[in-house]
Amino acid sequence: WVNLERSMLLGERLDGHIVQGHVDQTARCIEVRETEGSWYYRFEYESTKEMAMRGYFCVDKGSVSINGVSLTVCEPDVVDGKGYVSVCIIPYTHDNTNFKYIEVKMTYSISTIAQILHLPEPQIPAYNISILLTDSRSLTYPEDSLFFALRTRNNDGHRYLHDLHECGVRNFVVDHIPATMQNVEDSNFLIVPDVKKALQTIASYHRGRFTAPVIGITGSRGKTIVKEWLYQLLCADYSMVRSPRSYNSQIGVPLSIWEMNEETQLAVFEAGISKPNEMAALQSMIRPKLAVIT
Repeated sequence: WVNLERSMLLGERLDGHIVQGHVDQTARCIEVRETEGSWYYRFEYESTKEMAMRGYFCVDKGSVSINGVSLTVCEPDVVDGKGYVSVCIIPYTHDNTNFKYIEVKMTYSISTIAQILHLPEPQIPAYNISILLTDSRSLTYPEDSLFFALRTRNNDGHRYLHDLHECGVRNFVVDHIPATMQNVEDSNFLIVPDVKKALQTIASYHRGRFTAPVIGITGSRGKTIVKEWLYQLLCADYSMVRSPRSYNSQIGVPLSIWEMNEETQLAVFEAGISKPNEMAALQSMIRPKLAVIT
C-alpha cells in the first residue's frame, strides 16, 4: 500500500499537479516489473466522479506524488469506481527511495480460505482477499478485506460488523452471526469456534508456502530495536519483510507473516508473550530458521 497526495481542482477538471504534504488516500500496487532498464508500477485506488468533485484523489495527466516521490504518470484510467495510474522510474530512484519495498500483495479466494479453515464453500465464492483486518479503524479497501471479529478482555469485534458492512466489507470470520446481521445476504460469514485461532491457522498456512529463511526475535526487551537494526543491515541485499512496528502478539504475528510473498528472500519477525504457553503458538506460525534472544 502507498500514500497518494491530493490533486488540485482547476475549473471543472482535476489536474495531476499535486499539493505536497497532504495524504489523500491509499492505493495498492497491482503490478511491478522491471523492463528495459526501468521499473514499472501500476496502482489502483478508489475513484468515482462524486469522490473526485469532493476533492478526493484523481489524476488524468501531469505528475503524482506516491509516498512522497513526485513522478510523471502514464496510463491513467477510471473503470467501475476504480482509478488506475502507472509510473516508470529509473534504477536510481528505485534503489534510493522506498519504491524498492513496494510489492504486489498476494491474494486468496474466500473459497480457499474456507478450505484452510475446513469450512463449507462460502455463499459468495467470487471474493478475493488480500487484507486480514482485525481493527475496524484500519479499514482501507473493504472489498479486499477479511474481518476477524476478535474477542478481547475489553471489546468484541462482533459489535463492528454492521458498521463495516455499511462501509463495504463483505467477508467476516465470526463465532456467531449477531442479530443485526441475520438478514444480510450479500456477505460471507465464516463461522468458527475460535476467531483468533482461525487467524493463526490462515497465517500458518501462508507461512508454509514459502521457503525463505525466517529470523525470529524474542526476549523481555529490545525485540523491536534488534529487528529494525537487522532490517537496516540486510535490506540492501535481500528482498525482506519484517514485523510492522511491534507486531509480536498472538494477533500481531499472524498479520506480520501475512506480509510474506513470492518475492520474499528473508523475513524478520518478533515474538512476544504475556501469558504462559503462548510461545508455542507463535513458534508454530513463525517457524524460524534462526532465533535471536534479546
